[in-house]
Formats: sequence, C-alpha cells, structure tokens
Amino acid sequence: MPDPTRPIASQNLGKVPTEDNPLACRIVDIELPFFSMVALLVKLAIAAIPAILILALLAVFASGLFSALVHH
Repeated sequence: MPDPTRPIASQNLGKVPTEDNPLACRIVDIELPFFSMVALLVKLAIAAIPAILILALLAVFASGLFSALVHH
C-alpha cells in the first residue's frame, strides 16, 4: 500500500535535486528471476576469493611489519 505522505516518482519529474532539497525516492519492487539471482550470487562468491586472498596477504604483511617493529 503506497504511503500517501511520501511523494511518488511523477511528482519529482522536472525537479533537480540539490544538497538542501534532495528528491525522495522509494523502491517498491524488484523483478529478478530466481536463477539470475543465483548466478549473481555465484559471481559474487567467485569475486570474493581473490579479495579475501589479497586481504589475507595484507594482514600477513602488516603483522610481520608490526612484529619486526615490536621485537627490535
């Protein structure tokens, strides 16, 4: 049920958002087929693997640097 106190998209047509007066927007529904969502999540999981490896490498480097600074 739409909230009558919130503006709808047609009320924002032609208006330019500013920092003092942003446009209100409300997303009510997203149509995304199930298998498209599964594919998206699989891609996300695959993309996370190199990111985790890079973060782990940075953590190892930072802990080694910290250990070298503390023990000398």
